[in-house]
Amino acid sequence: MKFIFEHAPIPKMRHRHTRKGIAYDPQSRLKEAIKTKMAFMLRQAFNSENLHISKEASELALGQSFHVHFDFHIPIAKSVPEGEKNLKRWGIIAATNKPDLDNLQKFYL
Repeated sequence: MKFIFEHAPIPKMRHRHTRKGIAYDPQSRLKEAIKTKMAFMLRQAFNSENLHISKEASELALGQSFHVHFDFHIPIAKSVPEGEKNLKRWGIIAATNKPDLDNLQKFYL
């Protein structure tokens, strides 16, 4: 089952603290929006007329463990020279800019 989000990948941020020492999550609203979107997409899969998709959705909901695979498409910075942009697009040069893969995965998991 695939969940596709049509926005730039979001990295996980650290919790913040107020001057009074109260900890809070600066991304709590954004996380809730992503959870809501994923629940909506799962409901759509349950109600799909395609039996394969609805079966896969029910197996995902009832499963105790499952494998997760991420494909992040990070936009290339505008300041990168055109030749280097093409090398990155073709996969010859790996993306070495922020955010790192671990923080991207943490946000969605």
